[in-house]
Amino acid sequence: MTDPSRLYYDPDDMDARPTFSPKGIGRSDMAKRADAIIAEGRMRFSMPFGPRSHSQVRGYIAGLDLSPPRLMRLVMDLGTRAASAGHAAVDGSGRMQDRDIAFYCYRAALSLLVEVTPRTRGDMGELLDVLLIWPGALPPSMQSKVAAVVGAYVADTITGRPFKRRSLIPRGGR
Repeated sequence: MTDPSRLYYDPDDMDARPTFSPKGIGRSDMAKRADAIIAEGRMRFSMPFGPRSHSQVRGYIAGLDLSPPRLMRLVMDLGTRAASAGHAAVDGSGRMQDRDIAFYCYRAALSLLVEVTPRTRGDMGELLDVLLIWPGALPPSMQSKVAAVVGAYVADTITGRPFKRRSLIPRGGR
């Protein structure tokens, strides 16, 4: 049974499930949302990409007003797309640009996710799993702040101290 106080897990959320219709199985709402974000990234990004390129799409994602579970699913979906676009970059026909766009969309969503304060050890564990999937994906300006809070969490867990709710990054990402 899932703890109802968990922040990043919502068992009743239908967003990530495929849609069923007489025409067959369709894409989930979350997959459609990720497609829209990548399309927005294609319109907003300019070459060459820089360390703050993600900020152009970050405002767009923030405007979607996603709940933490939906934002977590979006981060996971965009990360998968960025990784698969990277593996497909063989022929040099613009696929690397697709990978970069997907990566910076992933970075934008991840930078919003770390602003959500974990409420339980389970939340922090789930967030830590996401952060460890793609090392270096968090914007450089946030990495040391998040690392300090995660380090304190690990130290508290090892020493048996109770969980303390700590904000990884203040709202606004500064």
